[in-house]
Order: sequence, then structure tokens, then C-alpha cells
Amino acid sequence: MSPRSPIRQAAILAAVVALAAGCATREPAPVVDRAPPPAPARAEPARPAPPKPVAKPVPTHAIKRGETLVGIALQYGLDYRELAAWNGITNPNVISVGQVLVLAAPAGAPVAPAGAVA
Repeated sequence: MSPRSPIRQAAILAAVVALAAGCATREPAPVVDRAPPPAPARAEPARPAPPKPVAKPVPTHAIKRGETLVGIALQYGLDYRELAAWNGITNPNVISVGQVLVLAAPAGAPVAPAGAVA
């Protein structure tokens, strides 16, 4: 067999034509998306309503025998005039044993700044 025999040339020509025909298709190659599917959007959990403010207990003091309004005010770091006003006491020298004093300004009452002189 010679290197250029007609059968061999026909086989080479057929192989080249087959390769060219395989590359000349008009349909696009199929594209497969292999990326993982996107995670579903997570809904934010409903936030609970903020807790209702708990009313703080109002500090009080029950007057004992021998106490004075001025002494009680000093004991709690208060001004005796404010303490009298908060408790509806017109005469700071007249208080009773067992009387319960409120040691804070009523809600909404203006508070005098520290060091203020009336």
C-alpha cells in the first residue's frame, strides 16, 4: 500500500467532512445551570411588642415617734419644702406618727434643679 492510496485518501476525506459537519450545527448547545437554587427569602420574625412600662413603686416613709420632716428629708437627700409640697403638708412642723410620706415628686410635677434656691 502506498502512502497515497485512494482508499486512504477517501478515509481521510470522510473523517475531515465528518468533523466539519459536526462543528457546523445551527442549534446552540444546551446550557445547564448547575448553580444551587437561590434560598427562599426568609421572612423577618415578627418582633414582639415592647414591654409595657412597669410602674415603679413610689418610695414612701412611715413617720415614727421623734422624727421631723426636716430630719426625714435629710435622711433621703431631699429638700423638706419639696417633701412637704409633695405630701400636701402646709405646716412642716405638724406631722403625725404613722403618717406615710411620699418621697418622690408626683408624675408630671416639675422638679427643681439641684442647688436651686427658692
